[in-house]
Amino acid sequence: MNIPQTYIGSKRPSSSNINPIKNDDSYMSEFPKPKGGFWTSSLIKVDEKYTSKWVQHRQKTNWTISENEDLYILIPSDTNLLTIENKSTFESLKSNYTINNKSRHRHINFEKIKSDGYSGVRVTSNALSFLKGWDCESTIWFNWCFKSVENVPHSKCLIDFK
Repeated sequence: MNIPQTYIGSKRPSSSNINPIKNDDSYMSEFPKPKGGFWTSSLIKVDEKYTSKWVQHRQKTNWTISENEDLYILIPSDTNLLTIENKSTFESLKSNYTINNKSRHRHINFEKIKSDGYSGVRVTSNALSFLKGWDCESTIWFNWCFKSVENVPHSKCLIDFK
């Protein structure tokens, strides 16, 4: 997948942003997110300005994006992502990549996905209707897989910085 990605933060993203991926079975949710990794959302360009589903989610939920934060565009290298696009793709991975958490809910086994050679897991907007716990289209990266990182000037962002 070479879809340009976005990241919002107060520091330029780098390999030091990635903590080891761990399944988090403490959540009561049926499909909890993992601990660790590095989160991005696909780049959206609107009238020469940049945004993402993650930016749109933060603005919609009144989660302030500070003037101290920047939008970065990251270009992935050739990667091997496990993509959950719809109910069918999720059902096909259930037999190999789900485990029970403490509350006996089935959830994605991110550690196994990583050990099988995947670079991360991408969840598309179409999958949000059945994956509890995901707020918007996003990718959790297990390793640093980017060949370039570009800081986008605030004037080029479709973001209401506060």
